[in-house]
Amino acid sequence: MTSTVFQIVLTISLDALEKKLKNKKQTDKIVNSSNGMLVELKTTIEDVVNDQKQIFGQVKYDYLDEFTTRDGNKAQIKTKSVDFTFLHGSGLFLIIHSSVKESRVLAQQFSRMVFKDKENPVLPCDIRPPAMQKFLNSNKHTVIACSWDALNIPSITGTNVMGGGIEKTKDYKRYDAHGLKKSIRLKLLSDNITLSINRQAGIHFYTKLERSAIEQFIKEKIIPLCR
Repeated sequence: MTSTVFQIVLTISLDALEKKLKNKKQTDKIVNSSNGMLVELKTTIEDVVNDQKQIFGQVKYDYLDEFTTRDGNKAQIKTKSVDFTFLHGSGLFLIIHSSVKESRVLAQQFSRMVFKDKENPVLPCDIRPPAMQKFLNSNKHTVIACSWDALNIPSITGTNVMGGGIEKTKDYKRYDAHGLKKSIRLKLLSDNITLSINRQAGIHFYTKLERSAIEQFIKEKIIPLCR
């Protein structure tokens, strides 16, 4: 499962948030490029549950799936469902269980539908290299792969290294000294969990875990790294 973390930069109780989330619907009109006609795409927030510790539910959204056939370009409306959870860490956070790219689009929808764009209160989180390093120093681990960007090395702007024991290699140490970690895949030895973390607060779990365990892990170990 892939999850992405956002911070809510306003003060609101879970009960008040629950009321805002329930029965939310939005319709957007876009042009179907295959025939030039307007189509309506709906977004809804459903199955909202408040257990007084967190609020979880689903956001369902329509999208236009365009494809090519023998008769030319065509499109059809499809619907996708994505799980989400609001929880308290050092503030209120939103976890959207999807890729960074899709989650950031959905976060904008939350701003529009739930918070009425009040100065865009749903903000993407960042995990900066010092926080990433602090996480590594605090948790026994084995690095499986790592990528860097902003490398201060002639003719190299970004790169990655993978394989066993890479932390001890000269390349790893060189890139760490001259660049910024973009993402890292590792196995946490104490938790027996394999995951990857990127700078945009996107976390992919290679180890199969229950959704509740994933959210508890994010609350305890990822949210403290975010800013």
